[in-house]
Amino acid sequence: MKKYLMILTAVFLCGNAEAQMADVLGSMAVDGALTQGSYRGVGQMQQALGRVQLIQDLAMLNAQIQITFMGNYTGLSKDVLNFEGLRGITWDVGPAAGGQYYIELSNIDGQTCFSCKNPEWNARKVEINGGGDCRSTGNKVKMYF
Repeated sequence: MKKYLMILTAVFLCGNAEAQMADVLGSMAVDGALTQGSYRGVGQMQQALGRVQLIQDLAMLNAQIQITFMGNYTGLSKDVLNFEGLRGITWDVGPAAGGQYYIELSNIDGQTCFSCKNPEWNARKVEINGGGDCRSTGNKVKMYF
């Protein structure tokens, strides 16, 4: 009888350990899924922050051009400006017909390209990929002011 009680006790202890192991593995799986979602969220947040910084940099560039040249944009070039913004983006500026100027951004992603189409910029005209849309990975946006 004692032998049967020992075996029965061992069976119950093993069953209890399996339940605890299943709980631990389950909580680790949930934690891993939450962590993966958090990393994805951080990546999306960093992309959004980059777009906000781009918008701020463009506003500063636009203000610097307007203050420096005060309506006469004939001598406008990237070399004349003292501008350090637009990190990681190829950009250019220059005079345009009719007393206007342009800001050109190259190799930008679709979301950033779409944010450049925003009418809040007060750009008179926005050219995307020479008349296309923001569907490629290396978009080229030219904004006329």
